[in-house]
Amino acid sequence: MWSLWFHRNLFAWQSKNASTAHILAFSVSFMQDWNDPGAVSGVVGSCWSKPPMEWVKCNINATLFREANAAGWSAVVRDAKGSC
Repeated sequence: MWSLWFHRNLFAWQSKNASTAHILAFSVSFMQDWNDPGAVSGVVGSCWSKPPMEWVKCNINATLFREANAAGWSAVVRDAKGSC
């Protein structure tokens, strides 16, 4: 599902079109990595970048805890000055 959303956004915001075969291969690769966390060598960090003036930016994160049958999420909204 995430892969469809991701590629839809690429098309909507960057006019990048992907074939059905590419989206399917991307989804399969993503699920293989998801199911085998040891296969992923590391997460590349990124720095927050401010939005244009008079805009706000919302950063979100979510996680699942299988053993506890629970999930959590967070969101931070900031303006161009970095104020929450």
